Amino acid sequence: MRIIGGLKRGTRLVARRGLETRPTADRARESLFNMLEGGRLRRPDDSLPIPDARVLDAFAGTGAFGLEALSRGAASAVFMENARTAAAALNQNIRHCHAEDRTEVLTIDAAKPPPTRRGCDLVFLDPPYGEGLANTALAMLLARGWVADNALLVVQTHPKETLEVPAGLSLFEQRSVGSARFAFLTRQPGNGASG
Repeated sequence: MRIIGGLKRGTRLVARRGLETRPTADRARESLFNMLEGGRLRRPDDSLPIPDARVLDAFAGTGAFGLEALSRGAASAVFMENARTAAAALNQNIRHCHAEDRTEVLTIDAAKPPPTRRGCDLVFLDPPYGEGLANTALAMLLARGWVADNALLVVQTHPKETLEVPAGLSLFEQRSVGSARFAFLTRQPGNGASG
């Protein structure tokens, strides 16, 4: 497992064995980031999603999504991961990428986030499959202020899972890549709860 593109391309990432981390395959992550950088998946303000973005990597596991975004030009990243062994691997990966000054690791459940005053421009959700956590986390992250106006959200689920889109967000595209489905959502300015 490695960083696919950008300044840290080729940097190897640590993934602990077991159910606490279920890292997305390099190929699927590469396909996703090609879509994000290709110009088709823009935020509602017509900007590309990665450059200078504040990123949230919820259910972060190894941190591969957030670290990949940083490598490709994101300004900063917040990682949410509540499993201790996964958080240890995440912190090790942040050090390998020399990204300590642009990252924050919160050892919390992304489905029960604390309130924040500063939303994120690019949000990745990759919860464990089959537990309905994507639906809960989407609603709670929006309600607690983690989703900025004009944000782009990328939600990874099993293709057979039903994604419920909360008021304030709109689903505009879905793509299946291997055994995963990526759903792309946006938040228009002023939509949804915050705080």
